Amino acid sequence: MRAVTIQEHYDIHYEQGDWYACLRIAEKMKLNPEEISKLARQHNLKRIADGTHNLLKRADGTSVTSDRVSDGTNLFLGPENNKKMLENGTHSSQAKIADGSHHFLINHPNSGGKISKKLLAEGKHNLLGKNNPNKNMPKITCPHCGKTGGRNLMKRYHFDNCKFKNK
Repeated sequence: MRAVTIQEHYDIHYEQGDWYACLRIAEKMKLNPEEISKLARQHNLKRIADGTHNLLKRADGTSVTSDRVSDGTNLFLGPENNKKMLENGTHSSQAKIADGSHHFLINHPNSGGKISKKLLAEGKHNLLGKNNPNKNMPKITCPHCGKTGGRNLMKRYHFDNCKFKNK
């Protein structure tokens, strides 16, 4: 193992065709949006070729995503659904949550840096929605693209970093 620059790291993954790694490194390098879009496209084309893309349709018209919505295991079905998955042990992060290694549990801002298993067990963790301290936070709008959202993510992906900034 040797230390490499971020550009060298990017080049290594690019040569290997590891488009996902390239995509994540390119985002850190703040490469232009067109290059990042090309990498995302390459990554998704590879997933389609491998048959691992979530939206890939089967012969019957279904997909992995539709399966997860149908059986209630899609993580985007909301906090009540996530709570049910945690309770019945079907949440995809169940093992990490149980052993306290899930990234949402370590150094959680509301737990003083302590693991917040107790809040999960009591159903009070902000992952479950009802006690989310950010749910009433004001929304802000990007002047470049017009997207509205919470301050932290909007500041990260919009305003100075918005892909429509110079258009």
